[in-house]
Amino acid sequence: MRQLTLDITPHSEPTFDNFIAGANEEALATLRAHVARAPALAVHGCYLWGEAACGRTHLLTAAVHEAQRNGRGGLYLAAQQIGDAPLPDAPGLLAVDDIHLLDDAAQVTLFDAYNRAREHGQRLLLAGDAPPVKLALREELRTRVGQCLVFALHPLRNEDRVRLLAHLARERGFTLEEAHLRAILTHSARDLPSLIAFLDALDEASLMQGRAVTLPLIHRLLAAADESRC
Repeated sequence: MRQLTLDITPHSEPTFDNFIAGANEEALATLRAHVARAPALAVHGCYLWGEAACGRTHLLTAAVHEAQRNGRGGLYLAAQQIGDAPLPDAPGLLAVDDIHLLDDAAQVTLFDAYNRAREHGQRLLLAGDAPPVKLALREELRTRVGQCLVFALHPLRNEDRVRLLAHLARERGFTLEEAHLRAILTHSARDLPSLIAFLDALDEASLMQGRAVTLPLIHRLLAAADESRC
């Protein structure tokens, strides 16, 4: 039997359209308006917070891609990419992820960027793992973050993931039984990009073997995914 050596990693570009909102419809709609510079949004900053795998990075990346496509320019920066050098004023949208990880110098840099953003017509999109009041940041920066539009992102419920995976499997031309879904959701990474990437790998493996999806095949791919993360 041919050995499976599949790439179980996300490939699709994060967009607003492929973000599964669940209970985050209001946040998604506001971000669309924020990137489009809707006049109704008087503030120049938005802050998203939530636990790991809730969609923060997906939405920041999607917003930057959308800003780039509409000609206003966008730049995504992880916390580790920020130091004491000033952040650029040119992009229409500046997205900074994981601000809870900023060191002292980077916090000063972001504080300065926030203060310059309105003058330069720049919109900010920030993300972290806690609400503003609980961020362990310099008080002046924490206060600025609190002045943004703030949204708590809610992870997809397990039943939402079940329905989504069953739907995506049908779109790919195969069916996932209850035992299949339970195995995937119990043993795979639970963030949505990883689940979709696993589903794509499962589809490819089924086609390679010329047979329907089975529970043993799912367990083999789950084991391969675990090994690739080690």
